[in-house]
Amino acid sequence: MWNGEDGRVYLYQSEMPYDSPAPESWKHGDARGYASDKVANHVKTHLAWGMGVYCVFKEAPILVDNAIETPVSLEKELHHRFTVWLNGNEGSSILGIHNSRGERVHKDHRGSNLK
Repeated sequence: MWNGEDGRVYLYQSEMPYDSPAPESWKHGDARGYASDKVANHVKTHLAWGMGVYCVFKEAPILVDNAIETPVSLEKELHHRFTVWLNGNEGSSILGIHNSRGERVHKDHRGSNLK
């Protein structure tokens, strides 16, 4: 969770938790799962380049709405974002790379990116 102004990220690489519990218990509000990188809604300036989020949901068919979440106003300030489904439960998936943009990754489509 990023809460400050004027943030800059030059390389972000993250693996989501391998042993996530059942999908019903691993969510916040109406959102499925938790974003790997989240910029708080009040942040006005934040830049990033090269952000990769990977998943290996071994225990359950976890669905995650977004790998990265930011205020809409910052979407064009993050560059070269991607997700990869490495392995795990066949029903698991990251549904969007950034704020519901980008192709979903799953067993049959293992990588997706946004420039």
